[in-house]
Amino acid sequence: MKKNKITYNLPQLYAVFSRAIILVLEWARGTGKSTIIGRRIYDLVQQLPRGKAVMVGSTYVQILTRTLPSTISGLEMHGLIKDRHYFVGRRPPANWGWPEPYEPPLSYKNFIIFYNGFGIQLLSQDRPGDGRGLNIDAVLADEAALLNYDDLNTDVLATNRGNDMRVANYPDGSWKYFKDCWLHHSIMFVTSTPLTAKGKWIFKFEEQKIMEPEKVDFIRAASIDNKENLNPGWFELMKSTMPEFMYKAEILNIRLKNIDDGFYPLLNEEQHCYSNYNNEFFEQDLSKSIIDSRGDADVDPNAPLIAGLDWGKNINCLVIAQRPVGELRFVKNFYVKFPKIIDDLIVEEFVPYYKHHKNKIIYLHYDNSGNIHQANSKLTYAQHVEAKLKENGWKVVLMTKGGKNTLHEDKYLLWIKMLSSETTTDVVSFNENNCKELWISMTNAPAKQGNNESIKKDKKSERSKSLDQAHATHFSDAGDVILHGLYSKELKGNRRTFEAGVR
Repeated sequence: MKKNKITYNLPQLYAVFSRAIILVLEWARGTGKSTIIGRRIYDLVQQLPRGKAVMVGSTYVQILTRTLPSTISGLEMHGLIKDRHYFVGRRPPANWGWPEPYEPPLSYKNFIIFYNGFGIQLLSQDRPGDGRGLNIDAVLADEAALLNYDDLNTDVLATNRGNDMRVANYPDGSWKYFKDCWLHHSIMFVTSTPLTAKGKWIFKFEEQKIMEPEKVDFIRAASIDNKENLNPGWFELMKSTMPEFMYKAEILNIRLKNIDDGFYPLLNEEQHCYSNYNNEFFEQDLSKSIIDSRGDADVDPNAPLIAGLDWGKNINCLVIAQRPVGELRFVKNFYVKFPKIIDDLIVEEFVPYYKHHKNKIIYLHYDNSGNIHQANSKLTYAQHVEAKLKENGWKVVLMTKGGKNTLHEDKYLLWIKMLSSETTTDVVSFNENNCKELWISMTNAPAKQGNNESIKKDKKSERSKSLDQAHATHFSDAGDVILHGLYSKELKGNRRTFEAGVR
């Protein structure tokens, strides 16, 4: 096994030499998180032969499509090559004679096995209870701010208790008990700064570091700490393509404050967000990362789809929902940016993703600009989209019949009613993984005083040249047309009650 020459940046060096049993890294994008995860796994392999760790993610999709590929790259930097020094999701060839962990897994389907018997169990929080009953020797978590800490503590951290009296046979010929290894029962959380309240549990370890500095280490780093390893112009590119609040959080590692006076003030992550994947689909082959609607356990393939469309010159957005009994679920969002057009959104994004959806009926909502005829065409904008969907096997029902556009204050009041915990109509929920842009758009949409309305959505983000338009208010408009199209009658006859309740 040949290790490459690696020049660590300062935060990475600090992490490598830290001997705290709990290490928390709040690091910005581009800081070198995958490198340090690779180094931590390399050290675990050396210290704990035939031991067993867990790598925790919020979902298997996160582990398979984001964490695992970057971890494989980080391991290769440290001389550990896939299918030579370790295998993912399968046993090594029997004639290689590799040992197993002291407590081997019943199945290697979600397991990484190394040449000396050390192994890593892949666990996701969308499979509740998967970690219970394990006796493990270390914990790793990438994108830790996405995890639910209560579930993490119950299902995983409580199992970090195994093998104190096991013997580690080191390469230099020495023998020691695992309990003498400084990495035994270690915990490492790696994450960007939390963008929502869900991930703020990591901050408690920063407080714990002050009280127990020998036990807990908390390291913060910004992208600038790794500038020597980033391409020239990278910071300028990030600043030009990200909204200001995202740049501050993900590049400068500045912690965000909640937006004041938002247009959707009752949005609450714990109350309105969920995650629900069909893990059996993704577990068929860990070496592939096929992603389409078959992996979405929250989508009924036999029910029609509801769509909200917002089109424009710079970006075209599409939000998909379904309406099971008693619920309105926002299940997916898509977008394309200029120079791509609405046809690309339909043909390249929507159609492939829902190729296997059985009920190919879609109810299409949009604002009244969709009923304007295109230049040099007999079709309106909405009819053009309808025709493109029909070409690809979908039956389309156009839901916007014309008239005036909905008042901002009507949208505001309707969202207040629908998001209220006291609502007597359908409960609104958002798939937090598949509707990320919709959620960011809505939770960061400001409100302002209107000229002819009591309240308006502040849409100046749509005119910003430095803002990623996927995070501007376009997506929130696509969500609005679905909600108002389905529930506008809920507002009628109750307007005074609504207004009184929000003033």
